[in-house]
Amino acid sequence: MTQTAPLDIATAFTKAWTGHDLEKAASYVADDVVFDGPMQQSTGKKPYLEGLTKLSQDVTGVRMIAAFGDDHQALLERFTF
Repeated sequence: MTQTAPLDIATAFTKAWTGHDLEKAASYVADDVVFDGPMQQSTGKKPYLEGLTKLSQDVTGVRMIAAFGDDHQALLERFTF
């Protein structure tokens, strides 16, 4: 069984939510997700997606600045507007 690289997953997730395809974005989120960001702290998929839905309503675009990854982790630097 082949695995998808973390960078591919992170990029696809970011493209989905910034493109307002929250159903697709949700498919990348684990049920037990823990998120700690500057505007939201949440535990669990439902609360995280509720916050992401609110945020995505304000996003009109995204500019990817940098993307790095290996077999275990990924880092995306982006600017949303």
